[in-house]
Amino acid sequence: LDALPAAWPVACAPSHKRVAARRLATAAAAAPSTASPSPIMAAPGEQCGSMRSELLDLFRAALAVSYPGSDVEPMVAACNQAKNGDYQCNNAMALFGKLKGTEGAPKAPRDVANAILGSLPANEMVAETSLAGPGFINIRLSRDYLSRRISTMLTSGLASWAPTGYGGKRVVVDFSSPNVAKEMHEAELALHLCKLPEALEDAIEELGPNRVTEYLYDLSEKFNSFYVDCKVLGSEQEASRLLLCEATAVVIRKCFELLGIQPLYRI
Repeated sequence: LDALPAAWPVACAPSHKRVAARRLATAAAAAPSTASPSPIMAAPGEQCGSMRSELLDLFRAALAVSYPGSDVEPMVAACNQAKNGDYQCNNAMALFGKLKGTEGAPKAPRDVANAILGSLPANEMVAETSLAGPGFINIRLSRDYLSRRISTMLTSGLASWAPTGYGGKRVVVDFSSPNVAKEMHEAELALHLCKLPEALEDAIEELGPNRVTEYLYDLSEKFNSFYVDCKVLGSEQEASRLLLCEATAVVIRKCFELLGIQPLYRI
């Protein structure tokens, strides 16, 4: 297997192992969650959209509780450095400036950030949060959440990740230079797979299909690094890693389809 191209580990695996891996995905998707239910999460079988949209809904609810009447939209973006977290909420400083001088105004941006965190609804998405600098909220997603999201995609189809509210829009495909200087490992591959809806949202909103090509290029690099560093067949994590490989294949095929490119299955 090590001598074969890295893009087809699932196709090259014995059929009974692929079947067992898919059964594991079905069981994982159907299993009830032990985490606190979130009022934001989509019900099983429904279109869930992007993780960024779910986080925006969570922090929108937190802002409405912690600072009612502030009329502030949440600002959530991917972290520039993976060591700090997966996403970051950057509302604290702007909201602190807006409230400065008003009755009962917070004394510092970190007080704003702590108030927002204290009002965050119970959910199964966020594993941990931390504060950085004057009040940036770092967000680390639950790995169980990511696993269930990928398992659901494999069993329900990639359409469950489709961004909502963009039906019928057209864009022109153009390639732009991708970012190739990123540190990669197994958890980052799973996280990047789940960010496909965000890449599609950005492509639609900015009329920039290069967002899809950049996402696809980064995904290819992350998968290649995962495949080099992580043994698949014969490892203790064989079933989950086969699912991760299959999820990568599904997402790459869909990106090629959106870009009008015929996938190459064999060299």
